[in-house]
Amino acid sequence: MRGLNLSITGQVTVTVTDAQGNVVSQGTKRNQVTNYAANAVAQWLCGVNNTGYNPTLPPQYMELGTGSGTPSATDTNLFTPVSATNQHVSSAQVPSGSPNVAQFTAQYFGTANNAGSYTEAGLFDANGNLFAHLMDAITITQGLSTTLAWTITVTV
Repeated sequence: MRGLNLSITGQVTVTVTDAQGNVVSQGTKRNQVTNYAANAVAQWLCGVNNTGYNPTLPPQYMELGTGSGTPSATDTNLFTPVSATNQHVSSAQVPSGSPNVAQFTAQYFGTANNAGSYTEAGLFDANGNLFAHLMDAITITQGLSTTLAWTITVTV
């Protein structure tokens, strides 16, 4: 019996909208899916329970950072995280017609507390395990809404 070769890739779509919901800007970038995420997907495919001691949980929050570097599959955190930017995932879904895709969305409503320029973003589970790491300029502007939609795709 031959083994399966799974490929796990990620991308993030960043959409900025104004108070009326009009799109100000939008772009999609590839991100680095971590070894932790690949292991979590493998456990889920094998039916490993997500409760009890050391459970494998889905992504639950996003965080921005100001670091620099090249993300790798072995990353466990952002290079320079900004903890004040933690934002819970507002939706987790399988897009219609895409059974091998998981999408996790988080939204920043630009306020004086989180407005600023960032260089990286990460997607984490409730235990702080990094699923994906994006290096890209992200600006949170007061009065605008910035949505990050993380997509993780598994292919055989």
